Amino acid sequence: MPAVAPRSRSTADPQPKSARAAKGQPAPVATGLHGMLGHWLRWLLTLIGGVLTGAGLVLHGQVAIARVMREELANTFFLWRAVGESTIFIQGGDVRLAFAMREVPAEVLRECDLAAWTLVAVGGLIALAALLLPQPHKTRQ
Repeated sequence: MPAVAPRSRSTADPQPKSARAAKGQPAPVATGLHGMLGHWLRWLLTLIGGVLTGAGLVLHGQVAIARVMREELANTFFLWRAVGESTIFIQGGDVRLAFAMREVPAEVLRECDLAAWTLVAVGGLIALAALLLPQPHKTRQ
């Protein structure tokens, strides 16, 4: 017989650990307010990251279109540009927009492009942070 003192009834485990493992009892789960906040936080961070990434990509596309319009207008024969400027009121929306893009300084387009890439990067990092949050465990039935 080993020389171990018996444990008192108040500190004794009613079931040995091996019996608990054999019954397949679930591990403690995050339930209630804590578990719900974890789901909402993951959802919110994913949404914010996606919105920022999408806004950055849209802005980048608009800057790219503005650059193409400026180049096309610069490559147009000067006489056709003069005719287009004098008849701007009967021109279509694309021609009016091309003439308006000529007035935008190149520095503004560079800054908008930088802002677009910043939005894409920040949105991607926020969406990645949502993936790295610990996911609350689901209850086992």
